[in-house]
Amino acid sequence: FAGWNSVSVPSSPIDTDVNTVLSNTGIKQVVAYDATTPSQPWRIASKVDAAAFTSGTDPGLTTITAGTGYWIETSNFEDQKVALEGPTGPGDARPGLTTIATGNGWNLVGVVDQSRQQTEKANKGTTLTRPNSDGSADVAVTYGSYLATVNNGRAYTFDTVKSEFFEQTSTDNVSIGSGAWAFISPQT
Repeated sequence: FAGWNSVSVPSSPIDTDVNTVLSNTGIKQVVAYDATTPSQPWRIASKVDAAAFTSGTDPGLTTITAGTGYWIETSNFEDQKVALEGPTGPGDARPGLTTIATGNGWNLVGVVDQSRQQTEKANKGTTLTRPNSDGSADVAVTYGSYLATVNNGRAYTFDTVKSEFFEQTSTDNVSIGSGAWAFISPQT
């Protein structure tokens, strides 16, 4: 949507270069936040007209990857298509586990589909699922289970249409394509 969008990609793009991933001419700025580097957590890349993205922060924002949440500012309502790593086939090696580095305080995290089964356009906005413990069926992933390995307090998502943040409870489902602000407190 036109304006600021909080988004993520469910698996890594085939080509992670920010200019390749964010090719929509309406996208003017992309921002990431890395809480593991508290002296400079913001990563910003912007472009003017049809020029390439340039980053004014150090370290810069030059790639788009799974696990990170992004703020993207766009001036139009055009979908951004991204070629993502898809599911593996019979005999292929299983994809490596994607971990999300977090730090104490607020973190902008993305929604990752470890199986890469939910990487198509039709999956955008749907609930992230995973096999249940016996593998017989898929179950919805909630914020409580998604953030279960860290001491998380609150999580918020942003609705661009309403221009409003929504607090996510531990029982709310995680959605493909969302970026979420999650508060992580120190681990013991």
